[in-house]
Amino acid sequence: MGSVGVIKSNPDQSKHLETATARVMGFELDFVNLRAEEYTDTRIPVMRIGTPLEDAQRRDLTINALFYNINTECVEDFTGLGMSDMEARLIRTPLPPLRTLTDDPLRALRAVRFCARFGFEVAGDLKEALSHAETIECLKTKVSRERVCSELNGMLGGPSPGRALSMLYEYGLLPIVFQCPPDSKLPEDWTTSSHTLITACDSLTPPSLSSLSIPLASPAAPPPFGGGGGG
Repeated sequence: MGSVGVIKSNPDQSKHLETATARVMGFELDFVNLRAEEYTDTRIPVMRIGTPLEDAQRRDLTINALFYNINTECVEDFTGLGMSDMEARLIRTPLPPLRTLTDDPLRALRAVRFCARFGFEVAGDLKEALSHAETIECLKTKVSRERVCSELNGMLGGPSPGRALSMLYEYGLLPIVFQCPPDSKLPEDWTTSSHTLITACDSLTPPSLSSLSIPLASPAAPPPFGGGGGG
């Protein structure tokens, strides 16, 4: 094990806890405290040291809230849902989904990306939350175009881009991801064009699809989403 470095907390850059870094057996590892989060009017939380349960509950999805205990060599599932959801191939949030999505609306796009990537299904209450007006409004105002573009790249570069875009369309998120400039209107054949795009994406290779996302959802393309916090 090499020397241990420390990355100091920097609230101005949305880094609220220190991180220790070290190189172990050729791998760069980060060591962080268990965390709890509190959100206000942006998707950047105020953090504090938390319990294992609090750290698990702050995650976007139950399948991403599993811990591996290096002492017992066991997987720990503090939400009580992660392992069963993996087996059932189900995308679910640790806390009530509308709370999880409005705390950090980027999680709506992450849910779609993971669902399409692994061929999982979306839990019923999460389906309702994805298309909820509050989720859509928060996604408009609290998430930067850069982060939206990053998630879109992941969808288009994954194994099922057509399914990802179909889900965005189904939950009313497609016009948010491909947002038009102010004072512009979607064409009358937007619905037909959307289906054409979705169908075409399934016939393209991931490298080709990744290049599509740059002109369609570039962080530099006007306008950026609202004035909310990004990152």
